[in-house]
Amino acid sequence: PIFWAHEGTWIQDRSSFLRSHFHTSKLHEAVGMEEMLSHEFLSDDHCLQKTVFGDGTEIVANFAADVREVMVKGRSYVLPPEGFAVDGPKIRQSMVWLEKHYCSAVQTDDFYFACKAVDPLPRMGGNSGVVSMVMVKAAGRNHLRVNASGAGEVVIPSAFLKGWAWRSTLVYALNEDNERQGQVAWERRDQQLVLPGAGNYDLLCGALARQPDYRLEFVNAAMNADGDALDCVLRLSNIGGAGMAAKLSIAVDSVDESRQATKSLWWLRPGSTREVSVAVPVGNLVGQHLFSARISSRRGKDLQPTDNAYSWLQEIPVDLAQWPVVKDIELPATPHVAELEPVSMAIDFADALPPGGSLSAASVRVLQQQADGSYRALPFMQFDPGDDYDGKKDLRGVLSFSYDAPAGVVQQFKVIGQDIASPMRKNSGAVFVPSGTMGIGGYCGETYTVVFRDGQIKDLMPGRRYGGGPDFLSSFLVSSAETGWENEEQARLNRVDLLRNGPAVCVIVVTKTLRNGATYSKTYTLLPGRFYVDVELDKPAGGLYNRGFYNLPASYLDDKGNSVEMNGSRGDGAGIAGNNSEPQWFALRGKGWAHSCVAVTPFDNISFWDDKAPSLGQLGFSTDRLNAMRFVYFVYGGQPDFKFAERDYQRILPERRR
Repeated sequence: PIFWAHEGTWIQDRSSFLRSHFHTSKLHEAVGMEEMLSHEFLSDDHCLQKTVFGDGTEIVANFAADVREVMVKGRSYVLPPEGFAVDGPKIRQSMVWLEKHYCSAVQTDDFYFACKAVDPLPRMGGNSGVVSMVMVKAAGRNHLRVNASGAGEVVIPSAFLKGWAWRSTLVYALNEDNERQGQVAWERRDQQLVLPGAGNYDLLCGALARQPDYRLEFVNAAMNADGDALDCVLRLSNIGGAGMAAKLSIAVDSVDESRQATKSLWWLRPGSTREVSVAVPVGNLVGQHLFSARISSRRGKDLQPTDNAYSWLQEIPVDLAQWPVVKDIELPATPHVAELEPVSMAIDFADALPPGGSLSAASVRVLQQQADGSYRALPFMQFDPGDDYDGKKDLRGVLSFSYDAPAGVVQQFKVIGQDIASPMRKNSGAVFVPSGTMGIGGYCGETYTVVFRDGQIKDLMPGRRYGGGPDFLSSFLVSSAETGWENEEQARLNRVDLLRNGPAVCVIVVTKTLRNGATYSKTYTLLPGRFYVDVELDKPAGGLYNRGFYNLPASYLDDKGNSVEMNGSRGDGAGIAGNNSEPQWFALRGKGWAHSCVAVTPFDNISFWDDKAPSLGQLGFSTDRLNAMRFVYFVYGGQPDFKFAERDYQRILPERRR
């Protein structure tokens, strides 16, 4: 048959494509250059035909409408209509009638293929007749790669396993990148190797399997009695086919040798497990830090490196006696549950510094009092020293942090510091990471990840608090007939200024001149749990200054109760555009993602367009104003309802009143 690879069978029914390919390609490789010695009819109706090639390969094909039984080189085959049998020195191949299915098999010295189907020929309509399929390739000596799909066990025949070292056999599951992900149980049955079902596998034996396979598991960790080291207990196993001397190393936040601990293991026998304790120096660390443990063999070999490492976040308790600078802060209770509630304030440590002391700006930490009276360091905090900060006389700066708290509870904090820097965990909080090109960069917040290109937000998705999620946005932009509806056409990116960049707050200012001559300034304030957008223009540019283009379907709701399914079927307006005077918020809820947008300053209405893919929805606040425009976005993983949107509005309400 003829296949269309682009948007055809390769996409719609790849198994049929492969079945047809292997029915022909391996046979052509084997006999394509051989002389055809004879062709004959084996039945009076000429439906059974036999061909013989110069190397001795024989092919018998059944062109009858019924099942025929034939012999090829002493072997019996039951051939269905379109069935065939091949036997030669380089290949054995057939399609036979077995258990009411068309069963194909192709075997060469380094390749095996088997397929079970309900049709003799591939289907062309996008639905597959293949029930199961197995491909086995010899990746080297004592090494097989298996790809299996469909139902039932995976059986590799004995004829393909000649010389296989059964006693040393190891089988690993493979991921999409062909990385080993764990050992798999297998069975030896009548000299056949049987795997449990569909998947990708690595089969090893002999010398290739006689290597260690170390596995590292975390048991527990606790501070030692002196409070200067963390005693880490890890469980080490060797499930491979050989033992080898190894080294266990644990690093904190980075590969800085001053914060590493190592322990040598002289031997870890196959099948053995042991627990090892390693003391990791923590010095003046406090709060949450990333500990990374790794086991490595002396010769650098391991059958499954992916389970040789383990990382965990460890809370290092604070010993206030080691922190001479302490300043207390009390924040009033919030009427709502505080979720990554942002705080930013001017602070002066002059009244907290001991006589003759000094304060390293990099040592400042914020501790939040817990329900049991203890204090915990906040991961999302930063102290930005003022221009004249010297650590001794001028101790002024800006303190920013985000915290969680129940509703109605006054919150107590301690701001601490010392005279030497106390490094924070790398990537403990979000920071903006610019590329080498102006206007391009990324920010990974706690609740969202955002990517900028050409100074615009081009990708937006749920963050690590929700386990990630789909990229639901293609752009936020100024949208009008004068400047371009779907792109900021012929715009010039003038400047991108990164004013602040830390775990608690990043501030990015983008200045761009549009096609109609208007210049806008957008200030993005990126916080761990939300982000603000402030817009200023020097002349009108259509009134829709942060229109979002959404590439995934979602349900829409706004504060006036207007709702619609945003799926590309509604068309212009969809009954939403222009129906929300002085809007307070709108929200979207899709599969695996949701977000709200709250107006912090007044806007006139909401613009909405439900279009076809790739921009299913296009919406945003509209206004005639040119300055002092502010709105805020909250991003979530999948949500069961829209309660989050009203809650977000209540969280912003104090700012709207100001």
